[in-house]
Amino acid sequence: MEILELSEQLVDCKLGRNIYDDSGRLLLPKGTKLQMAHISQLLNMGYGKIAVSSDDFNENNENDNDTLIKRNPLTQAFTLAADNFRDLMAKVSAGHLVGQGEVEETMEVLLPTVLETNNILLNLQDLRRKDEYTLQHSVSVSVVSLKIGQLMRMSQHDLKMLGMAGILHDIGKCKIPLDILNKNGSLSEEEFREIQKHPVYGYEIVKGMNLEDPRIMLAVLQHHEHQDGRGYPLKLAASKTHLFSKIVAVADVFDAMTSERPYRGKMALFKAMNEILSSSVSHLNPQVVNKLRTYILSICPGASALLNNGDIARIIMMNTDEPARPLIQIGDKFVNLREQRDLWVKDIIM
Repeated sequence: MEILELSEQLVDCKLGRNIYDDSGRLLLPKGTKLQMAHISQLLNMGYGKIAVSSDDFNENNENDNDTLIKRNPLTQAFTLAADNFRDLMAKVSAGHLVGQGEVEETMEVLLPTVLETNNILLNLQDLRRKDEYTLQHSVSVSVVSLKIGQLMRMSQHDLKMLGMAGILHDIGKCKIPLDILNKNGSLSEEEFREIQKHPVYGYEIVKGMNLEDPRIMLAVLQHHEHQDGRGYPLKLAASKTHLFSKIVAVADVFDAMTSERPYRGKMALFKAMNEILSSSVSHLNPQVVNKLRTYILSICPGASALLNNGDIARIIMMNTDEPARPLIQIGDKFVNLREQRDLWVKDIIM
């Protein structure tokens, strides 16, 4: 028996011990053949490691990396982009100048694959790493921004510039002390003021790259400005912020909410979208938020859903006015959650 981190690699492995919920009910018995829905459910419940059969794990994971890359092209593109951006951040942190060509290399990896991939969330969920949050977050924001821009029917050139803005949006954080960036608890007022300087630091860094498109610099500077003018660093009203800035802002908030952090767990997908929708008047641009919401609802049919009673169901059709109450299938039974009001979707399992 092996005690292993919960991940996609454990699909088809057998549980080595019974797993119980908080009330002591048997959740999954020993010997259960794990599926992705089980793994996602356990992750959502706070499990980090589980016991599995050693033989099953070794047999199922032979040549696993090759299999994952072949199955998910975005996985490979995301990983390569993250590696490129890691090198870029290291150069900037060391005080070296970075040119536009180095950022374009990353976009050449990401852009084509993102445009061809329908469900980007499937891959982003798998590839986030707690110990490299700023790096992974930057690439994720670029990917989500690109998908929003695609839905807005932007040109190929504009998408490339938008993707560069997304990946560079937090580059100013390389000037923030690590003890502030990686702090597990609440920030002091002084620490928060330092964090609020990262858009300005980023603008100065990007300005030194001599980028051909000023919209990239604007997005780096403005991605924390709010619709009501109460954001930072310049307290600009919505009419004074660029569309790129508004798109990156939505992607930034969405990825931050749905990512695991050392000081909090990730937020369920629908809960995150509800929070974002509630911010779409004072904080985030409503048109951009609606594009993201429409996209998420479009990729939910066929996905697994964790219900409030702990059951796993398959989503058949979304009710767009009540996303948490779709038509679902549990075994051979179809249930319309608009009619059965005691049940609702707690989270989506991609």
